[in-house]
Amino acid sequence: MHPPLSGQIHPVFRQSGLYQLQSGAPVVASLAPSFVANYAGSDIAELRRALGQLGFYDAEETALGAYLLDYISYTDAQERGYYEMRVRMGYRRTAEEQAAIVTATSTEALPDLLRLTAKEGVVNRIAMRFTYFTADRSGVRDMVKQVQGEIEPGFTQPWQVNFYPDTDDAGIVEVVLREN
Repeated sequence: MHPPLSGQIHPVFRQSGLYQLQSGAPVVASLAPSFVANYAGSDIAELRRALGQLGFYDAEETALGAYLLDYISYTDAQERGYYEMRVRMGYRRTAEEQAAIVTATSTEALPDLLRLTAKEGVVNRIAMRFTYFTADRSGVRDMVKQVQGEIEPGFTQPWQVNFYPDTDDAGIVEVVLREN
């Protein structure tokens, strides 16, 4: 517990998101994909509205940032009574790739989405945002392998499966059917 702020801003408070909210600077909340488990019946749009009422500029799932961003770097300096930070972000995805992310309720939709994508043959990859995972990573990989076996019997080059973020709590699964 920090001591009360008697007219001055405590350094720990200054660096926190709460101070940023009070400062009027745009602050984006980053949410784990599992947030829906804690807020039954809520989706990202509903949580965005609620966080907006608290002063946040926007809210997004951490998985989306992991999928879109290649790197984040920053420099910071303490100035007279405040901190200044410059953030630089490099993107690995285009706005079109972000818009093409398919949202599905659960990983049970994965086989049908893969069959449709492969059948159309227009794109070489599909990125899917799942609200609920009914299969773990190995289960997702098994589904992908099974569908590829249906579409490309005797395949030699397996489809690549990527999870974003690359942690236990992934929210976006990307399947690369073929390289460009």
